[in-house]
Amino acid sequence: SQESHLKQDWITNWRGFGELDTTAGMQRKYFEKVASYRASTHSMHAGAQNVDEWVQVVRQYTNPNLRDENGKPLIGEKETYLAAILVPSSYDATYGINRTQFDDYISRLVYWSIKDGYDYLAKAATYPGYIDEPQHNGTWDKVKIACKGWQEYKTYWAEDIVGKLDIATINKKAAVGEDALLTSADVNKLSAEFKAQLTHSMQTIGYHVTIHPDDRLDNQLTTQFCTATGSAITAKSIYEIENWTDVETSGNWSYVCGSAQFGYNIDTEPVSQRLMGWYNYDKGLNGFLVWEVAYYSKSYWSTEARRAISSACNTYELAGRITSGVGDGFLFYPGKAYDIEGPVGSIRAHQYRDASEEYEYLYMLDQAYKAKGYSIDKILDRMCSTLYSEQAVTTDTEIFAKQRQALINLILLANKGVFVTDYNEIGSLINVKVESTGTEKITEINGETVTATTSATVTVDLKDGNDLTFKTESGLTFTLYTQGKATEVKGADTKSTTVIGGTATKDTLNGKPTVRLDFTLDLSVEEDRRENHFTFDVDSDSITRATGYLSSSFYNSSSGDVLIELWFMGKGGRTSLVDDVVIKSGEYRAIISTRLDCENWSAIRTLEGVRYKVYALDGQPEYSVHFMGLNAVN
Repeated sequence: SQESHLKQDWITNWRGFGELDTTAGMQRKYFEKVASYRASTHSMHAGAQNVDEWVQVVRQYTNPNLRDENGKPLIGEKETYLAAILVPSSYDATYGINRTQFDDYISRLVYWSIKDGYDYLAKAATYPGYIDEPQHNGTWDKVKIACKGWQEYKTYWAEDIVGKLDIATINKKAAVGEDALLTSADVNKLSAEFKAQLTHSMQTIGYHVTIHPDDRLDNQLTTQFCTATGSAITAKSIYEIENWTDVETSGNWSYVCGSAQFGYNIDTEPVSQRLMGWYNYDKGLNGFLVWEVAYYSKSYWSTEARRAISSACNTYELAGRITSGVGDGFLFYPGKAYDIEGPVGSIRAHQYRDASEEYEYLYMLDQAYKAKGYSIDKILDRMCSTLYSEQAVTTDTEIFAKQRQALINLILLANKGVFVTDYNEIGSLINVKVESTGTEKITEINGETVTATTSATVTVDLKDGNDLTFKTESGLTFTLYTQGKATEVKGADTKSTTVIGGTATKDTLNGKPTVRLDFTLDLSVEEDRRENHFTFDVDSDSITRATGYLSSSFYNSSSGDVLIELWFMGKGGRTSLVDDVVIKSGEYRAIISTRLDCENWSAIRTLEGVRYKVYALDGQPEYSVHFMGLNAVN
């Protein structure tokens, strides 16, 4: 798709050190180059000399409906319409934000939204670098002041100006000339739906603070986050972000720096950048920030000046320009050295563009499923779990290529009206339900021809080591890659199981054996000191750093959501968190734990047990889960 849906902010503030050129023309070169990678530059810096010139660039690069006098689109067919309009913003100690600056830019976006009949506000967002990472800078009060200022002023705009379509105020703040004033005729041509949408977009413009939810923040003021991929990779972290506030938002972002997963260091895994798009879509994040993509200088900490000092360097020779990683801070190289006007993209930058295109594949698939009332969440989560974990991304480019092809095949199937409507993993059995809403029929399951049908449940046993596959009559296929043969580490029994804070009893679900674990919260103990978990002994040879992956299957029989953490128990009480999952009420779910080679085996020393900590996420005093087995797949 030429339209982008992943909002991105790529900062180019340091380009002048390498280009030796800080002109508006060079700034525009960088804007255009970054746009060719489906990303926006910070504050939409494009060499514009004023806000009216700025908004014309914004219109050109974000509205696919605009045409020139010859009826041709304003950008070429190989260019991309950007997902983000990054609005300039700055701090003001009195009001929290610079209101005059807010008025200047927002008024233009509102004005042209009405003129063009296109909601530019839906793409608008701000990364306020002036309140960056308060957990490191200790700027908690400043964050509260700035977020309060942003919330209050955008609410004022949403309710009193956009909501009431106060065209006199819009014209005044946008400094519109007499010959271009908004009129009642401009407003009357808008549908009621568009007017409501514009007001909603104004109220939910993103203000993304680079931190994870923290009790030192006010969840009615700091409502949107841009979290480092290292801290947002867990199911618990994502759940906290999703349930942080009841204020409606336009979504959350992620960012990379240093050695974070999906980061842009030169020595990261080859598919690390490529999986950025998968990760963001999988975790429900709709934006991606890169703190700097043109860091053409060397930085070191001066103890005398007590600050970082920057100086020019040979950008084609020095990869470790800052201490946080080789390649951190740059995705481009200055073209001046080779008589090129503008930046030269790195391999990593190209990987990120591919990642953004695959985000579009995922968006396309999700839209097709939602149109029929289905969800891709379960099957996508299973596919993504083979590509990255809490420890690291995959090093297996072959499995990535297979999963990418599986994604494409799901899109092709959806175009034919064929959908994977359910997925569950019970013990060693994987079940996938396939339904056709059209005339296309399923004709082959796991390599065997079947009577043509529009509905089927496809099952495979991990112990057999076979992939799960189906084919339709037109030859379209889907393969769920199981990646090897399973060996049972722990079955659905209570043998060698120790339960703290609850009880374990043998049970069945749909005719399959399970262990039912009933937990009761000890409300007399502080929340962070409560223990509700079960542990069983393991043979250290059954799980090693060479194990392909672990599959732990559960069913949540509670009335609310639960969080389950998988821990390795080592010699002398040593522990290591391996993975976690949030399971909704009435849902089957497997914890797929990959990259065991990245576990802290030296700290564990000798693996002696596996522990599952089970938490009630909505304060249930009593809750239950069913454990259906742990399998190691090799």
